[in-house]
Parts: sequence; C-alpha cells; structure tokens
Amino acid sequence: MKIGAFVGKFLPPHLGHVSQIEKCLTYVDKLYVIVAEDPSRCAAICKSAGLEPIDGKLRVEWLKKHFEGSPKIVVDYLDESGLKAFPEGLKEWSERFKSKFTDINVKFADETYRELNEKYFPECEFIAFDRTVIPISATMIRNDLKNNVNYVIEEAREYFKKYL
Repeated sequence: MKIGAFVGKFLPPHLGHVSQIEKCLTYVDKLYVIVAEDPSRCAAICKSAGLEPIDGKLRVEWLKKHFEGSPKIVVDYLDESGLKAFPEGLKEWSERFKSKFTDINVKFADETYRELNEKYFPECEFIAFDRTVIPISATMIRNDLKNNVNYVIEEAREYFKKYL
C-alpha cells in the first residue's frame, strides 16, 4: 500500500495546494496532508504581512472541511516547536515526523527538496511536483491579500475578509 505525505505550513491553504494534493492522490492509496508549524515562527511570518497569527489547528480544520469528501485524505498536525529552523533542524524534524507518521512510504515536494528527502527519508519514494501549475504561493497571498484572496480555499476566505 502506498501511503504519502504532503507537508506544508498552509499559511494560508490555497488552490495551488489543492491542485498539488489532487495530483498526489493519483499516486497513493492514502495521503496525509500535514500542517507543520512552529507557532512562534508562523506568528512572525503573519506579523511581517500585517496579519494576526493564524493558528495551525485552524488551518487543519479548514483543510479537513475542504477535503471531507475525500476518503483517501487524512489531515493532521505536526508541531515543530523547539526545532531549529529549516534546513539546520531537518535531522531532528525528520525524527519527529517519523515518530508520529510511522507508515509513510511516499513523500511529495517540489524538486528543490529531493536531496533532503533522499538523505533523511531514504525509505520513502520521492515524487516531485510542479509548483507553477497554479501560479500562486502562500507568500504571494499574504503579501497582496486584496488581489490574491480568491486563491485561498473557500473554507478559509471568511477569516481574511477583515483584512480586505
């Protein structure tokens, strides 16, 4: 059985994420969509964009609602508190990840993560995806919410109306 992992901050979750996740589903029997967060780092990212911190558990709930009709998807949370920032903390991060998600055998990420995945997850098949299929990123959304809010998944848009 192929069990995959798609990991991100989802700060906020957007249609580019959805497109990538739907493509991942074609490769696996089960897919973990994992919101990984160090709350203090995520709060700093939000603050720099003029946003209040967006709790990781809220992002999990948005994604659960969005994918509630997809029986192959499990949305979960990985607390990155206390770990060194990427990429310095990757060894410890991978150990924390493996202790929580013991059945993953396929990892999805863009090509820039191939070497790191092969080093820290040699037991997993690595499948790269193209992040440019839908030309948006969470950074672009945070930095220009007014012009990019329509890329945010519907379940999360209401949250951002106060910033428009």
